[in-house]
Amino acid sequence: MRTVKIKFVGFWEHLQPEEMHIYNILKKHYNVEICDDPDYIICSVFGDLYDYCFYDGIRVFYSGENYTPDFNLVDYAIGYDNLKYLDRFLQFPEALKYRHYLKQVEDKHKDIKDDFLQKKTHFANFIFSHESEHGEREKIFELLSQYKKVDSVGSFMNNAEDGYVADNYDKKMEFLDKCKFTIAFESTELEDFYTEKIIHAFGAKTVPIYFGNKNINNIFNSKSFINCMDFQSLEAAAEYIAKVDQDDELYMEMLRTPAFNDPEYVDKKYKELEDFILNIFEQDYEKAFRRSRHWVPMWCNNTIKFWITTARYEQRNGNKLLYRILRKIESVFYR
Repeated sequence: MRTVKIKFVGFWEHLQPEEMHIYNILKKHYNVEICDDPDYIICSVFGDLYDYCFYDGIRVFYSGENYTPDFNLVDYAIGYDNLKYLDRFLQFPEALKYRHYLKQVEDKHKDIKDDFLQKKTHFANFIFSHESEHGEREKIFELLSQYKKVDSVGSFMNNAEDGYVADNYDKKMEFLDKCKFTIAFESTELEDFYTEKIIHAFGAKTVPIYFGNKNINNIFNSKSFINCMDFQSLEAAAEYIAKVDQDDELYMEMLRTPAFNDPEYVDKKYKELEDFILNIFEQDYEKAFRRSRHWVPMWCNNTIKFWITTARYEQRNGNKLLYRILRKIESVFYR
């Protein structure tokens, strides 16, 4: 098999390559060498932003957050946007990252027996590490808390009597399993952007209470969860949640409804991802570049490198001498 040289840039600390579906796809087709002089840079926003500008190879951007890539700086990108741009972009939400979790979602409606409700000893959970952009998380928590206790066991607005915090995946899923409902509010209201929150809720066989992606009903069956964006207000949504809670037949019907509109949705998205990646790596190397490496885009790239270099020097040394020198160099060569 052909050897491809790659490097992960801008990801979280202690990244394990096997975590990344891009890496696993490449391993199926190539000998993959992770090195410091890569031909291909797999880059993202989780570490030092724009570090990929220091690498000259083909840049494949992976956005797991609500961040739209700059195609002046990268050749290809994978993200949440409903965007079509030649062969340069693929819509593949971060929520689809973990295939084994998605299997639980695909099967969530199966084996729901009549006594299933007996294990649901808690009304609803609220597990977050921070507030939402416009306070929707806080508001739904307050509204539902007027009806019944909502268990907040994240680090944000924690109300556990013993201070318990579900601070990892296993703890979170164990707690979700006890609850009828899961508040799965995104941090921001953004078209086509959704994360693992609704995935975890479905996987634990709870009914998700969702807010965030205006187009979420295009992916998930609207009869399997409560989409607060379908209501005129969060107050109206809270009233409906109470209605479902009081109607066992309606609640069980939601649990027994498949999560995905298309049962083959996940398989199709992974096929799209593999085709997208192979299109990049199967091309002649020089022909696979898509970003312009001349004039204005190159000036932008070099300007970013300049400011990063300056900022890091100042951080290490605490003075402005290099800043003044580099500012002069920039004015001569980059303008």
